[in-house]
Amino acid sequence: MELPDQLAVIARRISDYPDARHAVINVADDFAAVATSPGIPDGHRPEFDDLARELSDIKPRFPSQPTTSILFDRAGLGKPGRERALRIAHRIEALSRDLAADRAGRTT
Repeated sequence: MELPDQLAVIARRISDYPDARHAVINVADDFAAVATSPGIPDGHRPEFDDLARELSDIKPRFPSQPTTSILFDRAGLGKPGRERALRIAHRIEALSRDLAADRAGRTT
């Protein structure tokens, strides 16, 4: 599967969750695998690296307990974590659209 398709699958999986916190935690490993792909265009490499770093930062301390992630901090009733997760989700979706547009522009 090509890079834009892999990222589109990840973006689609994110949109299937009602809570972005669970979504970004569940796709973090898949995104990390895609982010190490040698096929990433140079113009998108910094965004991939930054997103991979941020997803690494939010990983739960215990993989079997997602609520040990910093996204589930009780400060502000979880609002900061939800907002951060939404920002990450939007960035992944935007990156997916950009790569799809780049591929479409390349083939036409």
